[in-house]
Amino acid sequence: MDGSSDHSHDSTCSARARDLEGLAESFQKYLKSNGMIQDRKTVLLKTVSKCFTGSQAVSALQTVMTQQLQDRSSNLKITRKAALMAGNSMVKYFHLFKHANCSNNFTGETTLEDSDVEFYQFDHNLPCQVRSMKRQYPSYWDKVRLLEQHVEVKDRRYMLCVFPNCFVASEAVDVMMDLKLVKSRVDAVHLMGKLNQKVFCCEHVTNDHEFKDEYLFFHFIAPKERMPEPARKTKSGRSKSPNKTKRSIRRCKSKEWASVRAKSPLAQNQVQKEPKEEKNVDPLRDSVTSNTDASSYTGTEVVE
Repeated sequence: MDGSSDHSHDSTCSARARDLEGLAESFQKYLKSNGMIQDRKTVLLKTVSKCFTGSQAVSALQTVMTQQLQDRSSNLKITRKAALMAGNSMVKYFHLFKHANCSNNFTGETTLEDSDVEFYQFDHNLPCQVRSMKRQYPSYWDKVRLLEQHVEVKDRRYMLCVFPNCFVASEAVDVMMDLKLVKSRVDAVHLMGKLNQKVFCCEHVTNDHEFKDEYLFFHFIAPKERMPEPARKTKSGRSKSPNKTKRSIRRCKSKEWASVRAKSPLAQNQVQKEPKEEKNVDPLRDSVTSNTDASSYTGTEVVE
């Protein structure tokens, strides 16, 4: 009984987590589609980029939760207090957003407040978003090609030196977060380390630093100098790559080996030593045929 109750409790918790994750994703889309994420100035005239206020977050959650209840044909009304609790649950389980100005928060912990003075920024991506991107870009080589398409590469100047065709490491982290490849910026740095280990995709312009979430210049390695991409398996289980597969290589080698064996002197001697097939000879038949041939040639009968 205890095991079945624990299993039902776990399934209920996982269902609630999925519902909360779906609500958080809809909350993100609502804020972005309605233009609520903007650059704002604090009381001390400090500019905070890409942020939203606490009251906007509560209003957005209230609207999204009401829409979900309407889809389920429910007549319950969502209060601002319930929306506030849902927002704090997103912070607790997913670290979805964080304080941007921290005017009233000295502990470092994020708590959503229904206020126009408190600013918040999205900090982590949702697990469902990261899983979706992993399905679309499963290999390290796919991720490198995706980064090359979205990271800004250009000539950059540092003091009196100009470094051609490079990108900023912190901007690459921003791209990985925007593309939902990782959950956090720390995971983005870890992923780039994996990409360099497996693919050897980028390096510092002067080889003085490893990849960090800082204002450092890196450049992509040429594709010819990277680690080769392994063959992929199709649905039938066979490997598929632009190069020859192992099976085709074995087939070619077997054909070459067969031709070499055929040309070898040992094989030719064996062919010469093989006896020719002898026809069955009938002596009586041969004698009769020879007599008839002789009589036809001389015009007389041959008498034995």
